[in-house]
Amino acid sequence: MHLPIDMDLYLPESWAEDRKRCRAAHIPDEVEYRAKWRIALDLIERNVNAGVPIGLLLGDSAYGDVGEFRDGIRTLGFEYALDVKKHTRVVIVCDDGSESDPLSLETAAAVIGERSYRKLTWREGSRRSMSAAFATLRVRVVTNKDTRGEEHWLVIEKPKRRKPVEHYVLTTLPKTAARKEIVRRIKQRWRIERTYEDLKGELGLDHFEGRTYNGWQHHVSCVLACYAFLVAGRARAFPPSAGRPREDDAIEAAA
Repeated sequence: MHLPIDMDLYLPESWAEDRKRCRAAHIPDEVEYRAKWRIALDLIERNVNAGVPIGLLLGDSAYGDVGEFRDGIRTLGFEYALDVKKHTRVVIVCDDGSESDPLSLETAAAVIGERSYRKLTWREGSRRSMSAAFATLRVRVVTNKDTRGEEHWLVIEKPKRRKPVEHYVLTTLPKTAARKEIVRRIKQRWRIERTYEDLKGELGLDHFEGRTYNGWQHHVSCVLACYAFLVAGRARAFPPSAGRPREDDAIEAAA
């Protein structure tokens, strides 16, 4: 089961700089502009401090392209698998320990050759299996001409061999991890997207029409609590092969 547990409001710079407008919407004076990656990092740190278990963090390039975000996640104890753009620069770490000159991910994908890609299936869909061609490399990210950071897996995805690259992913999963296991884990992001769709389509996350900061917080809190209640109900009743549903109260389980 996947469960959304926290959210925060992104306040554009134009809003944050207009304190009169903010006060009219009851936005506290201490709430200032924060980039989206900063909001995400603050949310994650808050929940780690509250005792939420640490696991593998997944995210798109809006977060993966920010070195401060990646560093912050590692400081909090997470492994991560984050999309990055093709302009990201890396050095390739060879099996003998030698390293290439710095090059972009786009160049790295070109120089390794088509024989480095393997077709992998990560999920059986309702209509077809979900598969693509993947290559994996050990790399270090270049930051301000410094290549002394930790090694990553670079995962390069194409829909098929000899097709253009669709995604680049940097992940700190162990060096011993098999390619199929790496792909299976990084592709779990579809669950996050599905959860967000359910929050909007089934529980009205995007239906808030109020004009105040506190009203938005109240709306989102109610939606998250309702989703937790539904997840608790499903957890009690499924899978059917487990026999009779547990007698746990759904509200207690959601809490």
